[in-house]
Amino acid sequence: QGFAPECLEATTVQLVEPFSTLQNAQEQTLRPFSSKITWHRSLSTLPKFCGVHYSNELLDAMPFHKVRFTGTSWDELFVASEGDAFCWTAGPLSSPALRKAVETVTPPAENFILEVCLSLQEWMSEVHETMTQGVLLALDYGMSQRERLALHRKDGTAAAYRAHRRLPSLLDSPGESDLTAHVDFTAAARAAVYAGWEVAGYADQHRFFTGLVPLHFSDRVAAPSLEEQRELLSLKTLIHPQLMGVQFKVLGLRKKTATTMEGFRHGFKAREALDL
Repeated sequence: QGFAPECLEATTVQLVEPFSTLQNAQEQTLRPFSSKITWHRSLSTLPKFCGVHYSNELLDAMPFHKVRFTGTSWDELFVASEGDAFCWTAGPLSSPALRKAVETVTPPAENFILEVCLSLQEWMSEVHETMTQGVLLALDYGMSQRERLALHRKDGTAAAYRAHRRLPSLLDSPGESDLTAHVDFTAAARAAVYAGWEVAGYADQHRFFTGLVPLHFSDRVAAPSLEEQRELLSLKTLIHPQLMGVQFKVLGLRKKTATTMEGFRHGFKAREALDL
């Protein structure tokens, strides 16, 4: 509002939120901008648009399959019951799509566990179809497939959280915890290219926000105001390598535009980093 009022004036916001409770909370927080916002329960009701599709920690919340490398092939890990408790049991891969997703993946050890998100392809295609022209920015914690296959990640990246605390097992407190897995950005980028997107950039959050700093902060001699100090502290939290700077990544996609995104000027060479 204070940074670029002319941009705000020209902008409308379409928020996709399937849960009424969260929409109500968003409406309270965004009340000053209510005249500019329309809520949708799903992408299917989103009108065709030219602009920016932005998400933060959306891809990690998509459903995933747990698969395990046997040394020569793959099996899938399913939830079963054992008395009054849940447990894991192995079985054949549940779909041809899942078999195709892992057919070219070779982990470095037996019993290596991967999480595979088959929803990425449908989501990338749906957003691409809805957007007439513009860019997509997806921020999330994750890594390339090559990094994901590092030996120290052989037990998988899936985790369950409750009240901001990580639980010992995915099967603890079923229905009362948040389940998540690190995003495979190689898989996300390949799904995007297949859907018709152009990969515009890939960076960790440290590099991405460092590229945006000159647009928001200027060199100055005078001491920063209290508000500016708060903003600088927030920025340091976002870009610090030992906090969120390296774990979070940013994937940028384009459709029918040559727009250059400043956040990627210090980013990785996307096609090399993502093995495209």
